[in-house]
Amino acid sequence: MKLVKDFPFDDFDTVRKGDWWLSYAYLTGGFTTVVVPTLCKRLDRLKLLADNLGNMSCVREVMITTAGPCVAQVHDMLRLTTPQAANMTTVADMGEWDTIYGPASRFLAARRASGTVLVHLDDDEFPCERQLCLLAAKALKEPIGIYGQHKRTCNEEKGYQIRGDMRRPYAWARAKFNVLLTLFASTSRAFNDAFVRHYDNYATTLASTRGNGEDIAYSHFLLRFYNRTPTFVQKYPCNRWEVNGTSVMSPYFGGFSKLDDHAGMSDRKFFHYMTRRRLCRMLWNRTSWTIAVGHRAPQLVPTTKLTVDTS
Repeated sequence: MKLVKDFPFDDFDTVRKGDWWLSYAYLTGGFTTVVVPTLCKRLDRLKLLADNLGNMSCVREVMITTAGPCVAQVHDMLRLTTPQAANMTTVADMGEWDTIYGPASRFLAARRASGTVLVHLDDDEFPCERQLCLLAAKALKEPIGIYGQHKRTCNEEKGYQIRGDMRRPYAWARAKFNVLLTLFASTSRAFNDAFVRHYDNYATTLASTRGNGEDIAYSHFLLRFYNRTPTFVQKYPCNRWEVNGTSVMSPYFGGFSKLDDHAGMSDRKFFHYMTRRRLCRMLWNRTSWTIAVGHRAPQLVPTTKLTVDTS
């Protein structure tokens, strides 16, 4: 285990004097699996992301989830990464799970994670080490929760909403929310495993949207099953953060880099947001967290099993 002497931890006194498991993680590092779903539309960026994640002190494993021809493309890309990044990266071939559930299959893949903490990260997001590791530490300190910066509000009347302006950090911090997007969010493997054990309550719905709204379902489960809302964490400043030798200045607070080439699901804006509004209304109209009292949702079980290649 590598010793990290100067990692900038926000709760240093608590770590040093209190929670021994946090102190241990702080000193040894390597407690996080970063789960990155990809459609292979940003392979140059994925390589850059893998190389950067491989150098972060808290990262134990990078799990890239994909399917079909993209699996071979990811393996070819990993041959071009640094040896450290290649050794830390696993490729989860989701097969028919991806065909049915799309980006929601990341939660199924994360059952095989080796880290205690999960950071769900889209392949166009480029957090620096301080941002990623401090967000991961939140889930290490309190495992039953979801932690992140990208807020949304769901309700049974208006559906899916964005409240507040992310460009105004102090107003954004006070804006109401009950959903956090998983494009950059942390949780524990224990919470993710619980969600997967009760996945049949969301399976039919997420299959009908091919995974659109998976983060809504994730937050809904936290609220209905554990009676907890997600936790907003303000972005930490990166000081100087370079990508490909160029200093990246974010349009939002904290120096966070998002390189968007309009290749993701949200680029189909009308369909994307219409689906999310309907999903919010449906889920928040439930009187309990289950599909229906006394009934279980039909389970969709692909014929192929999840495989994780660690070579």
